[in-house]
Amino acid sequence: MIRRYGEMKPDQVQRAIQEAGVAILPIGALDWHGDHLPYGVDGILAESFAERLAERVNGVLLPTLYAPMTTLPEAHSLCVRSETFRGLVFDHLNSLKSIGFRTVCIVTGHYAQGHLVELYEAATAFIGAELYVIAAAPLEVLEEDSLLDHAGKWETAQMLALRPDLVDLTRVREPLTPKNSGVLGDDPRCANAEEARKVIEQALDLWVNWIEQPDRRSIERFYVRRIKAIQDYLEEYAALSWEQAVREWWDKRD
Repeated sequence: MIRRYGEMKPDQVQRAIQEAGVAILPIGALDWHGDHLPYGVDGILAESFAERLAERVNGVLLPTLYAPMTTLPEAHSLCVRSETFRGLVFDHLNSLKSIGFRTVCIVTGHYAQGHLVELYEAATAFIGAELYVIAAAPLEVLEEDSLLDHAGKWETAQMLALRPDLVDLTRVREPLTPKNSGVLGDDPRCANAEEARKVIEQALDLWVNWIEQPDRRSIERFYVRRIKAIQDYLEEYAALSWEQAVREWWDKRD
């Protein structure tokens, strides 16, 4: 049974803190993923993964936070300002720490560079303040960047594995360019649900290991590697706000 924070009473929360002390916060987005996927893909995938993680580690699952920054500049995508997002993350971590949680897992389905950097920086700051924070996309811990696509093969495969009713591959637009189809990555029509299930299991095992065998130095090194993986983007747009950066990046796409 999943312990859901919003359904728990005070004594149940306190017991969960004493027994495992693990809180899990999924983060979603309402972001354009082409015509073949719904706007809520990021939240659907993050919440599903977080539920399974909570079951494995006896953690407390918080409600999914739909407050992403730097979604694609498409007509119906929703987002919050980066400073708003930063405040929400820090306030959640502060609150969870103050009531006694020792480990917090932030599972984000949104892969935007600025969004991820904000999570890495918040996690690192709180690790220095004696709260063990793991913040990443579900599959990111495998450190295979091709898995972190947008509306492409892997994101679509995960949706086929979890919510095939929300996937319509007949609506994939040609050509497969970001502005035309929403796809950044391989052709979503190559998606395979069984492949996605296997990769999800591999990632889940790594998350569980990081939670059950805490290693702060290892997590901090992970964040350093992840920032290096997007160094080209950061160098090109370093002088801009995250909002300006995503707009300029988008303007250069086909």
